Amino acid sequence: MATLALALLLALGTAHAKDDADTPLTGGLVGAGLTTLAPQSARAEGSMVPWGQLQTWATLWDQDVDPQADPAVYGDPEHDPGFTIARARIGFDGLLPMGDSLAEHVQVDYGLSVGVASPFDALSTASEDVQIVDAFGRFTTPFGIHPLTVSMGMQRVPFTRSALMSSAQLLFQERTPSTNYIVPGREVGVVVGQEVRFGESGSSLLARVGAYNGNGALYGDTDPGGLLSARLEFSKGDTYRTWDPDKEWALGVGLGAIRDSAFATRTTGIGADLVARVSLVTVSAEFVRRSIEPTDTTIVAPAVSATTDQLGLTGQLSLWIPLDGENGLEVGTRYSSFDDAGAFEDNGDVWLLHNGVTWRDMLPFMDLGIGYIHRAEPYGALQNDTVRLWTQLRPAAR
Repeated sequence: MATLALALLLALGTAHAKDDADTPLTGGLVGAGLTTLAPQSARAEGSMVPWGQLQTWATLWDQDVDPQADPAVYGDPEHDPGFTIARARIGFDGLLPMGDSLAEHVQVDYGLSVGVASPFDALSTASEDVQIVDAFGRFTTPFGIHPLTVSMGMQRVPFTRSALMSSAQLLFQERTPSTNYIVPGREVGVVVGQEVRFGESGSSLLARVGAYNGNGALYGDTDPGGLLSARLEFSKGDTYRTWDPDKEWALGVGLGAIRDSAFATRTTGIGADLVARVSLVTVSAEFVRRSIEPTDTTIVAPAVSATTDQLGLTGQLSLWIPLDGENGLEVGTRYSSFDDAGAFEDNGDVWLLHNGVTWRDMLPFMDLGIGYIHRAEPYGALQNDTVRLWTQLRPAAR
């Protein structure tokens, strides 16, 4: 069924590519970065654009194949040789028609998508249910060239760049353990953003603050606390993907903070990230730290018995080898580490090294990649490396 739906979307994409060329995507195929403003004519007429995404992984070799003794560690999904649906999503995004008079001053766009995803690792909760991925509406007023946005619904939490980037743009189609465990993904709430653009230079400064339920609940908050987030970032060029067929230079620097109050714990986090591209070479790095404190223990038992500090570090280097337009090879390596409790030296300390290549647009709307994943536990003796082949279909009707 998923394959049939994606094939239909691919056909629609061919049929309507010209009509919707100026319509901005706001859903799962693009990162939640700088504000996208459609041309005034597109805002006046409105649009609805379907899209799809299918990521399939084939594990060619896995080092820990013992069905009895495979260890459960951060960042290891324990995939024995075989196939996995990493993500399958289908959705719509577009613009509400504002008419000629309002379109000069207002843009209202939206994103709605559903899908399934495999668990990040063997320690994550598995679910085969179809779930809401994005469900939000966003109001934007251009303020000349300095757009103000207000969005409400299920959406990405602006904290660190790695979580705000679309999985469709990730070199290895996989995020890091620190992003998965420290950084909030999507939450129901409201985000207010103000972007200041510096003339024709292509540089801008974007500040965003958000308030959310903080527990993933779709139908109302389930505890008296909430999640607050803030992010400030400077950008020049396209800073929400690590490759650019036009070889344009780019620089992005971001700072973020979160505060999450629950029944029995209070969580505080800070993060910093950098991405820089010089022609064909892109370098990115990220730091994220979280502190979890037990608070009121009279209602429920806290997740930690004492204040616990967690730390994640990431660095990636990639090279773009152009072939023809968007068709090209992205070759790279990524180091990531995660420490789930800074006071202890145990198997909660892990680091991973991803090495591989993704062939972008080898066919229209299709990517193909292969890589070697080395996993290490400095205070353990586990061996669980993987050789993985990954594919992606990402058709969109535009």
